Formats: sequence, structure tokens, C-alpha cells
Amino acid sequence: MVRFKNRYLLFELAWKDGKYNDSINESVLLAAFRDSLQQNFGDHGLGSALASMQVKYYNPVSSLCVVRCSRDEYRQVWCSLTVITEIKHRVVALRMLRLAGTVTSCQRAVGVCHAAATQGRRLTQQQAKAAEEAGARLAKMAV
Repeated sequence: MVRFKNRYLLFELAWKDGKYNDSINESVLLAAFRDSLQQNFGDHGLGSALASMQVKYYNPVSSLCVVRCSRDEYRQVWCSLTVITEIKHRVVALRMLRLAGTVTSCQRAVGVCHAAATQGRRLTQQQAKAAEEAGARLAKMAV
């Protein structure tokens, strides 16, 4: 039996307005990513990539997002994510930070990027709580 091989894509979402918005979560991002796949690669591209695509992690404070997809389809997913310009009527640019083959290496990259993004920033109580919840989700990401 052959093992199912994944790729983990770490993206930074650069919001044009730069505001914190807790209404955007993993399910909203996954819907936007599916729409982009549909628009750029059609039904066949969506069907082949959708079987394995999943938003594993999103941190609204540091705007980091981890997407899991199959090894065979990661180029299509990467392409469709980089052309997204708007999510939930907010202008955004997605920047690829890391492509990883394992969850562990992706978790390490998220930790480094989160520390760099939040260094020197004072967080509100709501943002600190959201960052703490995202950290707990990051620890459970391997499950």
C-alpha cells in the first residue's frame, strides 16, 4: 500500500487595510481558496485538488495560514492562492513563505514567522486571546 504524501504551504496574508478581523477563519479561507481553484483550473482542477486540500492553521494576529494539499497538486494550489486579491470584500495579497513536506517542519516555520510578525507589537486583550488559541491549534496540527 502506498502512503498518501502531502505538502504544507505556509502563506502570509497581507491585508491592505492592516486591520485585525476575527470574522475570517479557516472555513472562510477554504471557501475563498476553493473559489480560486474553480476559477483558475475549472472543475477538473478543483476536483483533483479538493480531495486533499485543507486549511490546517490560521492565525488572525500574525496573518499566517497553513494549507495542506497532495504532493501531486501543490503547484495548482500554490498558483491559485497567489492570484487571490480579495477575501470577504477585503483586499489581500497572499505571499508564500515556506513549502514543507512534513507537519513538523511547517510548525517550526510557523513559530519563527509568528515570532517575527509579532515582535515589538502590543496586542490588545482580544488579539492576545486569538494568538493563544491559534498557538493551541498549532500544537494540535499534527493530529
